[in-house]
Amino acid sequence: MLTAVLSLASALGSTVHDILMMRVVRSTPVFTALFWVQSVALVMFVPLWLIAVGLPNGAEQWRAVGLAALSGPVEVLGLAALLKALSVGKLSIVAPAGRSSAPRRSASSRSSSGRPPRSPPSRSSLSAASAA
Repeated sequence: MLTAVLSLASALGSTVHDILMMRVVRSTPVFTALFWVQSVALVMFVPLWLIAVGLPNGAEQWRAVGLAALSGPVEVLGLAALLKALSVGKLSIVAPAGRSSAPRRSASSRSSSGRPPRSPPSRSSLSAASAA
């Protein structure tokens, strides 16, 4: 149950982030938005982490901190790519969470082969076929 609740909260947070950031990056440059997002996150979460957990102790924990610091630039590049895509593209195409609002066809509107049903021929195409 906790897994489902945390998963839904994560999906909601991701969707809200994408919607809000799409509006931000369409009115400001991408790297300005990226700078402020990363700066605010750094100022907010590093002190909270240090208060809650404290400084790492032992070689293994410092190694983990080093690996996390090395992965930071990759995360920044990924976020920069997402923000650039949000600034020029549709949210439903760029962000996977936005796709859940896309219109879907019901199962009854598909034939047994999985293809959409064919529409009946128009009256003009029938009269043209009979005239030939």
